[in-house]
Amino acid sequence: MKPKMDGPIPGENYTSDVRNYPWHRPPDITDYDQAVEYVVDQISKPQSITTIMSLLEAGFNLTSIVSMLNMVNISNGKYPIDVSILIAGPVARYLQILGKKNDIDVKVGDEGERKFITLEHLKGLAGITEDDGTPETTQEALTAPVSNDQVPSGGLMGVSPGTPSESAPASVQSAMLGYSDDEEEEV
Repeated sequence: MKPKMDGPIPGENYTSDVRNYPWHRPPDITDYDQAVEYVVDQISKPQSITTIMSLLEAGFNLTSIVSMLNMVNISNGKYPIDVSILIAGPVARYLQILGKKNDIDVKVGDEGERKFITLEHLKGLAGITEDDGTPETTQEALTAPVSNDQVPSGGLMGVSPGTPSESAPASVQSAMLGYSDDEEEEV
């Protein structure tokens, strides 16, 4: 069987148009004061305040929320990474003040427990229930810390502990490698 040669050519990325993604273009904001003002205006929208205050009330820390805001704005090409690092402190302080105004006990740092913002967390905070018979997300489930034995090892694409390691059938593996059933194996 011959593998199909339809992968990228080495170095092809150097000849492609790099303006396809917002982070490949110059950022919209490069000034510190403008970036802080932009994020504060973005946070001050009623829908944003509701979401952020719900996350703070559920026990998420400021570090996670500010990192999430910065990641979104960097990926949208609003400001560069170095500006995001500079504005992280003032944005966190602004959120801390908003949290205290709303009588929320705001956690500043990681404080030893890992909590990830997931779709289930956001559904639970919004009060969305599943009608297909699955149990509703409870506040206890939202605020429960994630134990280290539940965190995947080996990076982002790591396998969670306790996951059975089953290999795909040979025909599926051949299809993944670009081989088809029609082609015969060469000697």
